[in-house]
Amino acid sequence: MSHRLLAMPVIVCLLFLPALAQTPPSGSTKVMLGGTTSGPDFVVGELMDLSNYTAIGGIDAIAVGTRSCNIGDTPCDWISGDNRHPVIAQQCYRLWNGRFEMIGRAWLKHGFTALAQNYCDTCINPGTGTKLGVGCSDPYVSSLNGSQGNLGPRFEVDAASGVFSYPPTADGVTGNSIYKRLQVHVSDLDAASFPGARYFVEGQYVAQDDAAAGNKQNNASWKEVVFTTSNGGADYDVAFAPGALTNNMEPAIFAWKAADSSVELKSFDVPGDGRFWVGLKTTDNGNGTFTYEYAIQNLNSDRSAWKFEVPTSPAAVITNQGYHDADWHSGEPYANVDWTPSISGGVVSWATTPYATDPNANALRWASISNFRFTSDVAPGAGTLHLFKPGTPTTILIDMGPPAFTLGLPNGAVTEVADGMLTDVLVRATNVAGAPDPSTAELHYRVNGGSWITSALMDLGGGDFLATLPRLACGDLIDWYVEITPLGATLPIGLPAGAPFTFFGSSVTENHIVLVADDCETDQGFTVSGTALDGQWDRGIPVNFNRGDPAADYDGSGQCWLTDNDPTTSNSDVDGGETILTSPIYDVWGLDQAEIVFALWYQNKITTSVRDDSMQIEVSNGGPWVLVETISTNLTGWEERVIHVADHVLPNQTVQFRLRVSDFGQGSVVEAGLDAVKVRSCPLMTEAFAAGTVGAALGGPAEQVLMINGTNGGPLRRVAVGYGDPVSFAMAQPSTNPFSSVFIIWGVVETPPPSFAFPLPAGIGTLLFPPADIDPGNPALFLFTDCSGFSGLPGIVGSYGTPWAESLPGGIFFDVDVTLQGIVIDPSAPLNYGITNAVNFRVDSGL
Repeated sequence: MSHRLLAMPVIVCLLFLPALAQTPPSGSTKVMLGGTTSGPDFVVGELMDLSNYTAIGGIDAIAVGTRSCNIGDTPCDWISGDNRHPVIAQQCYRLWNGRFEMIGRAWLKHGFTALAQNYCDTCINPGTGTKLGVGCSDPYVSSLNGSQGNLGPRFEVDAASGVFSYPPTADGVTGNSIYKRLQVHVSDLDAASFPGARYFVEGQYVAQDDAAAGNKQNNASWKEVVFTTSNGGADYDVAFAPGALTNNMEPAIFAWKAADSSVELKSFDVPGDGRFWVGLKTTDNGNGTFTYEYAIQNLNSDRSAWKFEVPTSPAAVITNQGYHDADWHSGEPYANVDWTPSISGGVVSWATTPYATDPNANALRWASISNFRFTSDVAPGAGTLHLFKPGTPTTILIDMGPPAFTLGLPNGAVTEVADGMLTDVLVRATNVAGAPDPSTAELHYRVNGGSWITSALMDLGGGDFLATLPRLACGDLIDWYVEITPLGATLPIGLPAGAPFTFFGSSVTENHIVLVADDCETDQGFTVSGTALDGQWDRGIPVNFNRGDPAADYDGSGQCWLTDNDPTTSNSDVDGGETILTSPIYDVWGLDQAEIVFALWYQNKITTSVRDDSMQIEVSNGGPWVLVETISTNLTGWEERVIHVADHVLPNQTVQFRLRVSDFGQGSVVEAGLDAVKVRSCPLMTEAFAAGTVGAALGGPAEQVLMINGTNGGPLRRVAVGYGDPVSFAMAQPSTNPFSSVFIIWGVVETPPPSFAFPLPAGIGTLLFPPADIDPGNPALFLFTDCSGFSGLPGIVGSYGTPWAESLPGGIFFDVDVTLQGIVIDPSAPLNYGITNAVNFRVDSGL
C-alpha cells in the first residue's frame, strides 16, 4: 500500500522517526549525495516501477513510478496546498531505424507529502512532510503517478521558473482508463511495423525552488522498457527491460546517444529561460546523398519553439523531408497539427502557427521531443530554432552537423617565426560534404595582445590556401586563426577547432641570443633541498624502472636532472615530502624579453582515486618566489616550458627558477625530470647595424673598435655596471688606417628599438639612430665626444685621435641607460668613413 494512503496520524509518526535504512537497488547507475550542490536540487534517483491500464480506441496507457532525491544542501519545498511543490512529468520514447521519437506523454502528477528515506544518501530528516530534506528520497509508486485525481495539465506550468497555477485545471477529475495518463498509440508499439524497436520511459521533476537555485537542468532520468502484447493484441503490457538501469540526471535523448555513438548531441540554452537538447544522426546513403535526422528535446524552455530551419545550398537536391511529434490529449488546449515542411532557396524548414496568431499552436513545448529529417546531396549548415513565445533572443543557432570540409596545416602550425620576415602558412581544405568559398578565406591575427586584424588568404587552387603572417620583431607574440565559409552557407569553419575563441600562438625566436645553455651534462650550479624522505633530485643518465620515470633524457646528450634515479633500487619515486631543484643565478638585468626555457618530465602513477600531489614551477629575482605553473596531471612525455621572466618578476642580476615536486598525498608514485635549460633574450638592437662597417669593405668581419670597460658588450652588446664601479671608454685604432683616426661618437638615451635604423647621407652607412647634429632638437640624442671638430658641437667628454681612452675610476652614482655609436676614419670605405659598432651602457642601482 502506498504511503499516500496511510491515515494522517500514522504519517505524522513516521515523519518523526529516524530515517529508515534503505539500500539502493541495482536499478540506479549513479550515486547521489546530499549536499553536493547549492540550494534545493531535485533529481530522479530511480524509475522504480510501472503500471498498465486497459487500452481504449487504439490508445494504451501506462504510468511510471519515480523516486526523487534532494542532492542539494537545502531542503526542497513540498507544500500540497499551493504551488510550492514539485510536479512530475512522464514520457515514452521509441528508438527504431536510427530514429529516436517521442510516442507518448502524461499529465503532471502534483506532489503533496514528502517522506524522508535514505535511498540517495543519509537523510537529514526535516521533521515535516512539507520539506524533502538534504540527502533524503521520496518514492511515488506508479499507481500514484497514474492516479487521475492528482494529475494536472502541462499548459499551466512554466518549467523554466517552476511556477504554475494552483489548484490545477481538472483537479480531482477522473475518467476512463487512459484519461490524463501516459498515453501511447497501440500502433506505435506494433512489432511488425517496428521490428527490433527499443523503448524508453522518462521521469522529470519541476519545482520553483529548484529552478530558482539554478538546479533545473538535472531533473530528468530515463530507463529502458519492453512492451508485450496482451488482450489479443489490442493492448500492451510494459515492464523494465532485463538488466535496465535508471540513467540519472539525463534527459531521455541521451538514450539515443547511448545506443548509437554516431549521434551528435549538444545542449542549447535560452538566456533567462530553459534548455534544448539537440541530437543529430547523419547517415551515408552510398549514392552521394546523406540523410540528416534531428531530434530536438525541449527540456524546460517555457518560450518553446515554433520553427526550425537548416540551410544547405540553392543547388542542393533535397528529398524525404519528414516530421514527427507526440499527441496532446485529455483536454490540453494545444493543437495536434504537424509542422508544415518547406524548401526554399536551399533552406529546409518546418513551422507551426506563430504565437501571435495562435498561442495554443503545436509548439515544441517543455518535456517534449520533435523530429525533423531530410535527405540531401549537400551537407547542411548550422540550423536556426525560432522561439515561440515573445522575448529576446528570438532564435537559437544550432551549430551542429558534419562539416562541409575540414581544415588542416599540411606543414604544421608555425610556432616560431623569423625576425623581420613574412611567414607563409599553408592551409588545406579537404572536402567532406561541400566545398569552401575562396572569397571568404581569411586570416585573423593580433600582435602582442592588440586588436585583431583580418587579411585575405591567397587561393592556390585545389583546396590549398596561403596565409601570410606579418613581419615581427624579436620577442613579439602573434595569435592567429583562419576561417573559410562553405559555399552556400553563412557560418565559417575555423582552424583551430573552436576559433575564434581558440587560436594558434607564434613567437619570434629565431634571432634570440642564448645567454646560458645547460644540457645538464655537468652541474652548472643547481642546488637540491626539501623535506622528502626519499627521491631527492639527482643528475645522471635515466634508469627506467617503469614507475613513471623517463627512459632517456630530452636532448639526447645523455644526462638530465631526475628525482630518485638510484640504479640500485626499483623503488624509484619521491616519498614523504617535497624535493626542490633550484637553478643557479642568471643575470638578465634590463632584459625585458628574457626567457628561461627548459624541458620537463612529470608523472604521477597514483594508486588511489585522489590526485593530491603536484609539481610547481616558481621564479624569483632575489625576493619572494612567484608561482608560474602547477602541474598535477601527467605529461605525455618530455614537454618544453618557457618562463617569460618579466611576466612574473622584474628582470635583474639575481633571477632563478626552481621545481618543487611533492609526495604529500596517499599512494602516489611521483617522478620528475629537467633537461635542456636555456636562458635567452632578444638582442637589444639589430645586429646588422650594431656591428658597424669599419673594415668591412675589405671583405672581412666588421672591426669592434668602440669599447666600454674593454668589451663591445658581447652578443647582447650590453655593458652593465653598478653604482661606483670603474668605467672606461675607448676607441681602438682601425687596422685599415696606418695613421691615427679621428672620430665622432653619438649617443641616444635608452636603447633604440631593434627595427630602428638611420641611413647617413652620401652612402656612409647606417646608424642605429640619427646623430645629434642632424636632429639637435631631440633631447634623447646627444654628442658624446668629437675629436674631429666636424660636428661643431661640444661633447660630454674630450677626445683625441685613435687609439683613445677615457676612464672614470670612481664610477657613476645615478641610473644611466644609453647606447653609443660613432663614425671613424676608415680609408677602405667609401668616402673614407666607417660606422663603428654600437654598445649599450647601463648603470643601475639594482632596486
